[in-house]
Amino acid sequence: QFIHGFFHERGADALTDYLVFRCEKDFMNAELTVAPLGVAFAVPEWDNLDSNYGLVGIPEITYRPVDNVELILGAYIIAGEGANMFSQIDDQDQAYFKAKVSF
Repeated sequence: QFIHGFFHERGADALTDYLVFRCEKDFMNAELTVAPLGVAFAVPEWDNLDSNYGLVGIPEITYRPVDNVELILGAYIIAGEGANMFSQIDDQDQAYFKAKVSF
């Protein structure tokens, strides 16, 4: 997916380009889903890509032990240089666990 600007970016000069994609594979009749490649890439200036970029990796594993229950383990791995949304938080890597029950 290509995104040109987010709601928090104001004015034509402040808009950043974002490339976002995710790749996932189901196993065991969709009981287990592995998404090793989820990526968000921020490009404020295409001319200055080597010193002004942001990158977030979002690997995730989802396990569905029974109907309507999901257990999700994932992470946000953040890197970047320059003045963009992701480079400002590049030391804020996170791991998470979510339990989701649908009814």
